[in-house]
Amino acid sequence: MTMKEIVLRVEDSAFECVLGMLKLCQQVEVVSSMDLQGQESHTDECFAKAIKELLQEKVIRHKYDYAFILMAINEGIITGMDPFFSPQNFIDYLRMLGIKDLPCRATLSNMCTYTQGEYPQWDYCPAVDTAEELRRRNIVVRFSSAFSRANRQS
Repeated sequence: MTMKEIVLRVEDSAFECVLGMLKLCQQVEVVSSMDLQGQESHTDECFAKAIKELLQEKVIRHKYDYAFILMAINEGIITGMDPFFSPQNFIDYLRMLGIKDLPCRATLSNMCTYTQGEYPQWDYCPAVDTAEELRRRNIVVRFSSAFSRANRQS
């Protein structure tokens, strides 16, 4: 029998309800439970530092720029990060990290749809000029660099 392991982060107020539902399903095994007490993981801390650096340095200029980071993570370009299941999942993660002024789900979803191919050879619909293509690729380069630097410094 093969199984998948998932991690659920549940607010305290919903924990008993979720645990009760999981116990009803005989194929589900609760492996462990821990109290996070508001602590972020090392990866979360480094991710937040990297995003804040890009915002401070105005590398992220538009809300849709977050889509390029999301796509790079999901393509495996950013080492140390698991893929996100959806643009909303990514937004929720950024919100959990305390990032403000976030894009809406439609903004990220649309940019992901309009961007085809694999990094660094992304194609855009509508087409953009060479300078804008370079700017978008550099968002990924700068994020990857900032994320790696934050990992080394911590």
